[in-house]
Amino acid sequence: MLYDPTFKKQTVEYLVKHYNFDDLTDIGIKSYTRELLEGYLDKTQLEHKYKPYSNENAIDFAYDALNSLYKNQITDYFRDEDIPVNYFYYLKDDNIKEGLNYELYEKITFIIENAKDEIRNLEKNANNH
Repeated sequence: MLYDPTFKKQTVEYLVKHYNFDDLTDIGIKSYTRELLEGYLDKTQLEHKYKPYSNENAIDFAYDALNSLYKNQITDYFRDEDIPVNYFYYLKDDNIKEGLNYELYEKITFIIENAKDEIRNLEKNANNH
């Protein structure tokens, strides 16, 4: 039963929504556990969202993957966690970790935003044919 994908998905959904992470004393373990569960859930939802395979879904997948890369991995990598930021979709110069270059963050952001624009144009062109 554990190998049944539907059962696994339901179990993970339940854990993410109902598990009391406060019982975990180590902050790192707590966040890592939640990250693993949510990551698994995201993966199963992505697999479901982009099936059946089509060109349109491939375009959407590329856009969403880039958006996720930017919002989560790139921003988290550059963000100084000691400085409280309410909403850090775009970082400011003083929110960047010490030793990291804000200009580099801007360049990476620019590249990703351009790629997202190109993907959206690709989608428009696909819809016009």
